[in-house]
Amino acid sequence: MRYYFYAVLLLATLLSPKIAISQSIDSGLIPQLANEKKWHQLLFLNEQGEPTVSNDGFYLSQYQDFSPEQELRNTLRAFNEPVGNNPNNHALCKYKARKIWLESQLPVFNQKIKNIKCPSFEEFKNYTQIDSISLVFATGYLGNPASYYGHLLLKLNTSSLGRLYDPAINFGADVPPDENMLIYIIKGLVGGYSSSFTTQGFFYHLQNYGENEFRDLWEYQLDLTDEERIFLIAHLWELQNRKFTYYFLNKNCAFFMANALNLVLNIPASQSWKPWVAPQTVVQQLAQFQPEKIKKRKYHPSRQSRLYQRYAKLSESEIALVTYFAENPEKLSIEALENESIPSQHNVLDTLIDYYQFLRQPELKEQDPNNLHYSKVLSLRYQLPSGNGHVLFNSSNVPDLGRPLSRSSLGLFHTESDSWGILSIRPAYYDPLDSSYGHVRHSGLSMGEIKMRISQNKATTIESLNLVNILNVRQNYTMLPGDQSHSWFLQVGLQRKLNNNNPPLAGFVHAGYGYAGSFIKDSVSLAGFFGAGFHDTKLDSSGLFLSTNLILNGYLNDLQAWNIQLERKYGFDQQATALKATFRHKVNDAMDLRFNYRYQKEIKENLVGVEVGWYW
Repeated sequence: MRYYFYAVLLLATLLSPKIAISQSIDSGLIPQLANEKKWHQLLFLNEQGEPTVSNDGFYLSQYQDFSPEQELRNTLRAFNEPVGNNPNNHALCKYKARKIWLESQLPVFNQKIKNIKCPSFEEFKNYTQIDSISLVFATGYLGNPASYYGHLLLKLNTSSLGRLYDPAINFGADVPPDENMLIYIIKGLVGGYSSSFTTQGFFYHLQNYGENEFRDLWEYQLDLTDEERIFLIAHLWELQNRKFTYYFLNKNCAFFMANALNLVLNIPASQSWKPWVAPQTVVQQLAQFQPEKIKKRKYHPSRQSRLYQRYAKLSESEIALVTYFAENPEKLSIEALENESIPSQHNVLDTLIDYYQFLRQPELKEQDPNNLHYSKVLSLRYQLPSGNGHVLFNSSNVPDLGRPLSRSSLGLFHTESDSWGILSIRPAYYDPLDSSYGHVRHSGLSMGEIKMRISQNKATTIESLNLVNILNVRQNYTMLPGDQSHSWFLQVGLQRKLNNNNPPLAGFVHAGYGYAGSFIKDSVSLAGFFGAGFHDTKLDSSGLFLSTNLILNGYLNDLQAWNIQLERKYGFDQQATALKATFRHKVNDAMDLRFNYRYQKEIKENLVGVEVGWYW
C-alpha cells in the first residue's frame, strides 16, 4: 500500500509542475517576495500598494481581492498552466519581466519552469537586435498645452534598422481626434482620459516634434548591462497597451517613464512629494543621481534650429545671397552663383534648402510655391560637386543642466506711502529672465503662481494668483520672408487693481497678439502686442479693456538679465499705464536676486523692491 502511495505521488509530481513548484518554494518566502519593491514596480502599484493598470488582462487577481502576495501566487500558478495552441497567450510569454525577476529570486523556480518559445515577444520590434536604450527629451512647445513642459519617450536602438526606424516607446493620453481644447485641458487635469504605452518608429516622433513643431530633441543613451537592458525591454513589453488614468500634472509621461525606468535605474521623480512631475525633472535627476548611466548624449536639432544654426555660420556675402534669392527665387540658378567658391555655393544652397523646408507645407504640393522653390534648390544642389556644408549642429541648451523647475522668493517692496513683504511660490516653470536650458528664450510659462502680501501689521493677504501665464515670443532670427515672428501672451488669474485704495481681489483674463524680433545674436528681444481683457470684481462691462504692450528683454551674460515692460490699458471709465523694469542676477543654480521698479502713471506711484529667490 505504501509503495502504491509513493508511486501515485511521484506520478502526480511529474505530471503537474504546479504542485512541484508550490511544494518547492518555502511558504514564508512568498510573502517576503511580495513585499519587495521590485515586485511592486513590476505590478505598477501606487504608494499604497494598489493596482494602477485599469484594463483587464494585466493583473491575474480580481481588483476587489487584489494584494501583491495574491498576485504573486497567481503568477506562479499561471506559469505552471499547460501551454495551449497559442504560446503567446501563456503567462510565461505575457509576463516576461515577472519571469526574469522570479528566476533571479527563486533558484528552484529557475530549475522547474518550462522553457517555451514566445513568437510575439521575440518579434517585439526586433527584440534580439536591440543593443541599447535611450531616454529622449523633446523640449517644450507653447503651441499645445499638453506639450508646454516637454515630453519623454524611450528609443530602442537597434544595430540593423538605423536610427530613424528604431522603435520608440511613447506614453500619452488617449485623446479623441478633434477634441475641444478647453475640454482637453479640463479632462486632462481631473483624470478624464485613459493613457497607455505605445510603440511607433522613432522617425514618427522626429517628424512630429522636430519638423512640425520645431522642438529640439535630446537623446540620452543609457549605459545598461545586458541583464538590465533585457529586463527593461521585457517590462516595456508587459506594459504595451495597458491602460492607466492620465492626470496632466502628476500622472503624465514623466511619471510613467520614470516608473518604468526605475526598474533598472534610480529616478526619484516618480516618488516626488510634489503634486506635479515634469519631463525635464526626470532628465535632470538621471544626470544628477546616476550620471554613470548616461553613455552618450545626442542632439537632434529641429528644422528651425537647423536653419538658424546654418544661417549663423554664413559670411556677410553669403547672407546677402541667401536673402536675395529668398526674396527673388526666380533669379536663383547655377549661373547666378558662379562667382562664388564651391564651398560658398554649398553654404548658400544648403541654407536655402533648410529655409524652404522650414516654410513649405508638403501636403499642399504645387499650391504652395515653397514646395516648387525647394525642389529647384535641391536640383541645383545636386549639380554642384559633392561636399558637405561646414555646420556641425550643436546646442548649449542642454536640458539636464537646467536649474530646478520650482521657485520661491521673499521680497521687500516700498512706495512713498507704504512698505510690505511678498512671499511668492511658483510651482513651475520659467519667466523671460530665468528661461534657460530646455526653455524658449525670451518667453515665459508658469502656472499656479501665488503671491502673498505681508503688511507691516503682519496681516497676510493674497496679492495675486496666476493660474496661467504664458508669453510666447518667436523671433525672426534670419529676417527672411516667412520666418514668422508672430507672438502672443495669455494671463488668467486673480489680481488686485493697482489704482484703487485697498482694492479687492478680482478675476482677470488678458490676452494679446503681436510681433517680436531678436537682436545682437539673440541676446535681446523686442515684442509688441495689441490685446484685450477683463478685470473687475463685478461681472459687467466696466471691467473690459483693450491694451498695448511693449516688452524688451535681454541677457547680459549667463548670470544677468533684464526686462522692461510698458503696458497701457484702455477701459470704459479709466486707463492704466504702467512701466515695469526688473534686473535679475543669478547667484547660482539654486538662487537669484531680483531688483524691481514699477511706475503707475495715473496715481503717480513709484514702487521699488528687491527679492531673493531659490529654486527647488
